[in-house]
Amino acid sequence: MSKTAAVSKSTLRLCAAGVFSVCDYLVPKDNRIVLVTHPDGDDQGVSLCLGLAKSKWKGKIYWLVHQDPAPFAAWQQRRGLGNVDICFLDLYSLRGIWAYFRAYYVFYTHGALFNYAPPKRKLVVNLWHGMPIKKIWRGVPGSELPLSTYLISTSPFFSNVLVKASGFSPNQLLVTGLPRNDFLKEPRAAAVDYVARLRGRAQRLILLMPTYRSSATGFMTHDGIETNTVLGLSEGDARKLHAWLERNHCKLLVKPHPMSINAGKPFEDDDQWSMISERALFDMGLGLYELLAQVDLLVTDVSSVYVDFLVTQRPQILYFPDMERYEETRGLLLHPLEDYSPGPIARTFPELQGHLDVWISGDDGWQARRRHLRDLMIPASLQPAAESLLAALALRAP
Repeated sequence: MSKTAAVSKSTLRLCAAGVFSVCDYLVPKDNRIVLVTHPDGDDQGVSLCLGLAKSKWKGKIYWLVHQDPAPFAAWQQRRGLGNVDICFLDLYSLRGIWAYFRAYYVFYTHGALFNYAPPKRKLVVNLWHGMPIKKIWRGVPGSELPLSTYLISTSPFFSNVLVKASGFSPNQLLVTGLPRNDFLKEPRAAAVDYVARLRGRAQRLILLMPTYRSSATGFMTHDGIETNTVLGLSEGDARKLHAWLERNHCKLLVKPHPMSINAGKPFEDDDQWSMISERALFDMGLGLYELLAQVDLLVTDVSSVYVDFLVTQRPQILYFPDMERYEETRGLLLHPLEDYSPGPIARTFPELQGHLDVWISGDDGWQARRRHLRDLMIPASLQPAAESLLAALALRAP
C-alpha cells in the first residue's frame, strides 16, 4: 500500500470513528451484552458466556462475528453453550452495529467498529488475548490501542506491565485472571476423546505454539526472522525432530498463531505430528485451551500462552532461534527474558533437541522457577476467572 493510500485509509477510519462515537453517545442503552472476539468463538468469549449463564444473567448476549453468522447456532450447541441465550450477528451488518450501540456492556479481545473512547454510559472491557511478553500498543510504532473502560490482567505484576504498555491508569486494570484459563482445569469429555484420538499410541503429548513473525491479519508486522514454515524448522531439522518423536513415543501438536502467515498452510499429519487448525476446532465445537489442558510439554517462544500454561505447572521449553533479531525488531516487555522464562531457552535446534532429551528423561530442574512465576504472574484464585471478572464489574442478574 502506498503512503498516500495509507494516509487516506487512516483518515477515513478517523472520520468513521468520529461518526460512530457520536451515534454511540446518542443511542439509549439497555442491559444487553455484546461480545467481539478474534478469532470468532474464542475461548475468552465462551468462558464469559458460561460465567454469565452460571450467574443467571437474563439480558441478551449478542456475539458479533467477522463472518457468516449462520453456522454459529450449531457451533453453540457443540461448544456447550446450548443453555445460553446468544444471538450471533455479522459485526458489520446494520443489526450488528445497532446491537453494539444499544449495549451497555461490551467485551472484546481486539477492538470493534473502529476505535473510539466509549461514552460514559457504556462499559467496555478489553479482554485482550493474553498477558504480553513482547511489546504491544505504545511500544510498537503505528500500533493502535483499542480504547476501553477497563483492561484485565492476571496479577499486579502484569497490571504494572499493561499500565506502561497502554497508558491506562492503574484503576482501569481489573486483576481477575483470563476467562479462557478456566478451561485449563477441567476439559470436557469431547475434548478428552479428541486428544486421545490425536495421541494414538504415543506416550507423551507435546504442543508447539509459537507467536507470529509476519502477520497475515490485523496490524501488519514483520518481527524477528520469518521461516515461512508451519514448524519453523529447516527440512533437515524437521526430519530430525520427526525421528526424535518416533524414537521417544511422542506426538507433537502444532498450532500456528491465527495471525501468522503460516496459519492454514498445508501440513501432512501422521503418527508423530498433527496440526491443530481454528477451522477444525470450530467444526468440532472444541476449545484450544481444552486441548492445552491435556498436553505434557509446551514448546513456545514469547507467546502469552506460556503465562497461561503456568496454571498447569507442567514443563515448558522456549524455542527462540531468532531471539536477538526479535528483540531488535519487535522488542520485549520483560527483561532479561532469561529471568522470566518458565523453562530453558533453546537458541538452536540442537539445543532444543538437547532440552527435549532432558525432559523425556524425567529430569525437571525448573519446578521451583515455575512455581515462582505462577505466584508472580498468575496466582491461583478461589473462583473461576470469568466469575471474578463479572464480580469485579458487579454484573449480576438484573
